[in-house]
Amino acid sequence: MGLNADQQAIISNPGGARSVVAGPGSGKSTTMVEMIRALLASGVSPSEVRAVTFSKEMAGVLEKKLKIKGITSTFHSLGYLICSETERKPVEPELRYRLMCKLCKKWSLDYKELDQFIARMRRSNTNPDAAVEEHGYGLATAYRDYEDARGREGWMDFDSMLADSVAALEKLDVRARWQPKYLIVDEAQDTDDCQWRMMQLMSERHGNITVVGDPNQAIYGFRGAKPDNITNFQQWFPTGKKFYLGKNYRSTRRIVQFVRENAPADTPPELLERMVAARDVEGSPIGLKMYWSEDSEAESALALAGKDPLNSIILARTNRTVGLLERLCNRYNIRYHLMGKTGYWKQNEIRKAVEALKNYPTLSIDQACSMALPSIEAKYAVDDRTEKDNDALENLKVLRLIGKDFKMAKDFTIYANKMMHRRNDPKGVSISTVHQAKGLEFKNVFIIGASAKGFPHPKGDAREERRIWFVAISRPIDNLRISFAGTPSPYLRKYLTDDILDKLREHAEEVDHLQAQQSLFTQEKK
Repeated sequence: MGLNADQQAIISNPGGARSVVAGPGSGKSTTMVEMIRALLASGVSPSEVRAVTFSKEMAGVLEKKLKIKGITSTFHSLGYLICSETERKPVEPELRYRLMCKLCKKWSLDYKELDQFIARMRRSNTNPDAAVEEHGYGLATAYRDYEDARGREGWMDFDSMLADSVAALEKLDVRARWQPKYLIVDEAQDTDDCQWRMMQLMSERHGNITVVGDPNQAIYGFRGAKPDNITNFQQWFPTGKKFYLGKNYRSTRRIVQFVRENAPADTPPELLERMVAARDVEGSPIGLKMYWSEDSEAESALALAGKDPLNSIILARTNRTVGLLERLCNRYNIRYHLMGKTGYWKQNEIRKAVEALKNYPTLSIDQACSMALPSIEAKYAVDDRTEKDNDALENLKVLRLIGKDFKMAKDFTIYANKMMHRRNDPKGVSISTVHQAKGLEFKNVFIIGASAKGFPHPKGDAREERRIWFVAISRPIDNLRISFAGTPSPYLRKYLTDDILDKLREHAEEVDHLQAQQSLFTQEKK
């Protein structure tokens, strides 16, 4: 692939502070790699270039393309390198676990909620005293006790690597040793206060910083990400210049046009006018399908994706829908692969519910649910602190639904335990929430749950929900199929004339059915 004019402009002008707003499929990785190659070819030493990204996978991709080690790193691995100059050492997992359990008992807290709170405070670069002042007793005081213990014992955990590295960089002598001549930041729209401060400090001497990202794909606000870091770049770097990458090398013309039509309202016009397809392929029309039930919708998506499993992915807005898909996969013994490290069965509320059900092994599943679940449901009805691709109460409703496949509580908890510990099948259909699929691309993408209650999510921020939709529809290479059960998403309204809706309703009963495959493991069902 030859470089286009916008890419060449970025590569040929590497100096100063620059923000690169890169739309989906616009070759940002290629641009970063070619920029680094050009710097090295001009005589810049590899030790004077630092490229920072979020995932090990992306850091590995960049390193493989460059064929040089030491230039690329994740934020956390960079933080670890900086902290290695201090006396702090990585904590033994068992030591941290014991401390967390002690604090949970002392302050009557849930382990995962405390863990998430500490991580949130770190991402926002909030110290314990400020946390106590803002949040009062409970989680904040446990966070203060945690940091006190960590300070006394001289260790760092995974999240503290960033906060500790920023604290170290605030010191002139440490900062002087971490001043690369050229600093490149990938996925800048996902940086939080702590990460952004790290980049500011590391670019202080030379001022050559290039941040690359897409504000339209900023969907991690619940984790502390600040898309303003790239949209308001000149607030931090007043002399900074803006560049745009929009030409889409990923998708067909029809898909690129659909993506452009659904770009968030605040998309910069300089980016929007560049969002054209590089491929000379018109492609298939966007598929739209209506169903009368979620089960029928999920079954059809699995059946169609199963025709080309290695090149297909089913995208859902929340883990609740992922749970419905997993239920069908196991009913029909369909091989599948969950993207990311979470999924329905890894959610805290599901683990709590299953543990509670284990106390009633001799009862029917209906009786056990009536005994074990109300208190858990009541807790999450008052305070649902789960992440944006998760809805605890909806997940618990799905758990009751899955339970109907079993007679006794004991049989269900055995099945649930297997699901919690199952291994992904790399040859199966990929299933994912939109959040877990960000940055990926597939030949065939099936978006399910595009109903009025699914996209946007009722509890979500309107602007971020629109960006989540944008991320979902921009994943496909060749084929995009969108389905819904019941009332369609408002995002689809402009495409659904009365005639089209009538035709969708007329064919809503048509379902692509699954055929049972050879059993993957023995299930004890009724």
